[in-house]
Amino acid sequence: MFWKIAETFGLIIITYLDLSSGHGRLLDPPSRSSMWRYGFPNPPNYDDNQVYCGGVQVQWEQNGGKCGVCGDPWQGPRDNEPGGKFANGIIVRKYTPGEVITVVVELTANHKGYMEFRLCPNDDPRKVIQQDCLDRYPLRLTENGKTRFMVPPDVGYQKFNINLALPANVVCRACVFQWKYNAGNSWGTDPKTGQSCVGCGRQEQFYGCADVAIGYDDIEIGKHKTLQGDVKDVENDKKIQKPDTDPGVEDHQHLYPNPVLPGFSDSQIMNNNDNFRFMSVQNGGTMSSCLCVCKKSLIHLYGGASMDLKLKMFEGDNDSQMCMCMCQNNSSSRRNPGSLTFLAPVIVLLFTYILRRR
Repeated sequence: MFWKIAETFGLIIITYLDLSSGHGRLLDPPSRSSMWRYGFPNPPNYDDNQVYCGGVQVQWEQNGGKCGVCGDPWQGPRDNEPGGKFANGIIVRKYTPGEVITVVVELTANHKGYMEFRLCPNDDPRKVIQQDCLDRYPLRLTENGKTRFMVPPDVGYQKFNINLALPANVVCRACVFQWKYNAGNSWGTDPKTGQSCVGCGRQEQFYGCADVAIGYDDIEIGKHKTLQGDVKDVENDKKIQKPDTDPGVEDHQHLYPNPVLPGFSDSQIMNNNDNFRFMSVQNGGTMSSCLCVCKKSLIHLYGGASMDLKLKMFEGDNDSQMCMCMCQNNSSSRRNPGSLTFLAPVIVLLFTYILRRR
C-alpha cells in the first residue's frame, strides 16, 4: 500500500510541476531571446520560453489585452525591442524572396491553440516596429495556404517543423520575423457570442522576434551552431499542417464536446497510471489553476465549501469519471502565489488515499 501511494504521489508532483513550467520558444529562425542557445553573441535569456506579455493576468487584467510586438509586457521593460538587452540587430538567417522556409518552434508545455507568423521590413535596427507593419505581411503554410498552424491537442513537449512561404515582393537587409502563439487551454468567454468554453476568449499569448535578411547575399552571419531547420529527421519533430480555423466557440466545442465547469473530457486527461489519471483544469472564468485526481467510478461526491483553497469534488460527465480538484482563487494567488504549489502534493495525496479505499 505504501509504495502504491508513493507512486501516485510522485506522479502528482510531476504532473503539477508541468502545470507551472513554461511554454514555448522560436528556435529557427532563433528569436532574440533564444539565439544565445546557438552561439550568437547575445545575452542569454534563461526564461526564453516565457516571453508571454508578462503573463495572462498582466496582459488581460492589468493591460487590457495589450502586449509588446515581441512578447514583452506592455508597461515594460521591452527587453526584446530596440533599446532592450536582447534586441541588438544580429541577423540570424538570410533568405531569398519567395523562398519556402522551415520554421522550428519548441513547445515545452502544450497549451493547444494556434500559431501565426509575420514579417516586417525594417532596415533600421534602432527603429521600433509596430504591429500594423507585421500585419501587412502574414506568412502562409505551404501545405494549405492558410495563416494559422493549429497545435494538435494530444501532444505534450514537441518540436514542430512548419513550412512557410516568404512573399516574393519583400526584400530587406533586416526584417523582423514575428512568431505568435495564442494558447487555447483556459476556460473563457467568447466576446462575440457570449458562449464559454475551454479555449474561448482571453488566452495566454507567447511571442518571439527574430532578425532576418531577405534578398541580400552579401549579408554575413556570424559563426554559430547548426540551426534546427538544418537538422534533418530529428526525433520528435512534427510536420503536421492543420487547417486554418477560427479558434472560437465552434472549433473548441469540436475538441471538447459538452464542456462543463470546470470543464474537461477524456482528451484532456493524461494517462499516467492504470488506476488513476491526472489532469489540469481552469477554475471557472478566473483562469487560476486547478489540480485534479480522477478515477473511473459511479460514486457521487459533493461540492466543497468556498474558501481560498477550494476543494471541488464532482462526478465526471459522460463516463462516470470521478475527480477531486483543488483550485486556488485569484485573490489568494496574488497574496501567496506559492501556497498551492506547496500544499497540492500533500492534499492530493490524501485524496488519492481516499479514492483507493473506495
